[in-house]
Amino acid sequence: MEIWIYLAAVVCMLGFCWYVSPYRRREVTKAQRVVATTWLLFRRAVCLLGAIFCLFAIGIFLLLDTPWKEKAFPIGLFSLLLIMCVYVGVFGQGWDQYSLSDDFMLYKKLKEKYKWRF
Repeated sequence: MEIWIYLAAVVCMLGFCWYVSPYRRREVTKAQRVVATTWLLFRRAVCLLGAIFCLFAIGIFLLLDTPWKEKAFPIGLFSLLLIMCVYVGVFGQGWDQYSLSDDFMLYKKLKEKYKWRF
């Protein structure tokens, strides 16, 4: 693919993040609320599909007729991936990649700004 396609994707993602940022301004337009809610629902749907895939993979490994030593690592890996999918689906990712309190704070601000009930 051409480099400009990747550049356009990065610019679009940065523009989107700026558009729905809770720090941008106090007054929320209807378009902002629709875009932010659509993004929330899309993120939760993708994470739900990821969680279902992880549960399916864990089930497959549990049904395999192999010793537990061989199953323990993949089951543990898919369990951690399942937890991550659920967490990201519910709260999302804050500005600081390694801080859970940052994720909770950003989700709380977005919830207040866009008047989400869920």
